[in-house]
Amino acid sequence: MRPENQDRAGCFFSTAEGAACALAYVADGMGGHYGGAQASAAAAKFCAQWWDAWLHAPQRPAFLQCVDQLRTMLLRCHEAIRRDTPQGQICGTTIVLLFVSGGEYALFSAGDSRCYKVTRPFGLLPGQPEQLTHDDLSTLPGQQGRLTQALGPGVCVPNLYTGQLRQKTGFALCSDGVYKFCPNFQALIQPLPTAKDLKSLAEHIAAQTEAAGAPDNYSLVLLQV
Repeated sequence: MRPENQDRAGCFFSTAEGAACALAYVADGMGGHYGGAQASAAAAKFCAQWWDAWLHAPQRPAFLQCVDQLRTMLLRCHEAIRRDTPQGQICGTTIVLLFVSGGEYALFSAGDSRCYKVTRPFGLLPGQPEQLTHDDLSTLPGQQGRLTQALGPGVCVPNLYTGQLRQKTGFALCSDGVYKFCPNFQALIQPLPTAKDLKSLAEHIAAQTEAAGAPDNYSLVLLQV
């Protein structure tokens, strides 16, 4: 229903050197302020540039080095958005960023875009979706629901979550336009670890979101490991 899409989302995947690696992100530009689409586009550009440098590096950095690089990349994006924002304006974007490599994952977030994880122990049914991120939202009187951090405005210290993958796992990254307005969203992603057609699953979630009359932009990235 919005005239401008202020979300950006993407997923990069590689099986180079026999190891499956992926970088996925969702960025939701801050509505009601200056240049929300501009801010989320900056996040998308920085993610794509990092992946391209990683993909073509003469020697792939170790996992922990990648984590440090990604943190630095996000902080540089934060500063770039601040630099390009006119004085007196507020410009920013949420970010949820997932990097998977060598049976490990690193997840960064700032704002209220989310990442859910669904695991299926071998031979068992998938478990309940687990929200890995927490929402950076104020609980102060008169400010409930306002973002407490994002890429661009103020001070940003992205949250970091890491873990190992020992089971069939599915990840769902989404903006608040999905989880706030899609009925039974967590139930819909429960079969994610072994879903045979991620595209059809994503289209079904999109249809449910639109049928509910969602007023916001919405973005969703589904990933199987």
